[in-house]
Amino acid sequence: MLTLIIAIIAVVLLLILFLSKVNSTLDKSVKKRTKELEDTNKKLEIANRNVQIHDDMQKEFINIAAQTKKSRTMLGFSDILMKLIGNIELYRYPMEAINRNAKRLKRLVDIVFEISQLDNDLSLLNKGPIDLKELMTEIMTNYQDSKKGDRGVRIIAL
Repeated sequence: MLTLIIAIIAVVLLLILFLSKVNSTLDKSVKKRTKELEDTNKKLEIANRNVQIHDDMQKEFINIAAQTKKSRTMLGFSDILMKLIGNIELYRYPMEAINRNAKRLKRLVDIVFEISQLDNDLSLLNKGPIDLKELMTEIMTNYQDSKKGDRGVRIIAL
């Protein structure tokens, strides 16, 4: 009888040890998962803030683009002025800058409208090649225009 009681106590102690180990393992697993969820929630909050900032910037840009829709008129006038001959040569450099910037603004406005149509599921994205050399040349030219007279800045095209 005493052996039976000792055996039962031993089995109960082994069961307690086993359940304690399982509880410890489960507790570690829950803490790990909770930490992962907290990290994921932080990342989602940051992503949500970034999306809100992007959305606000997009709305602001669309408003600006809508107000500067006159760029096509500006582009037309600069094209006409560039075709004139005579004393207009004195103004050729500023007119070329206006023309380049008007073309770039037109491209940006077109891209923004395409993006807004994509956001509203109004059209499909048309992927195509871009002339990187032309883009870099345009950027360098505009940068040089903005830094004209600043002797500390020099851009070399390779």
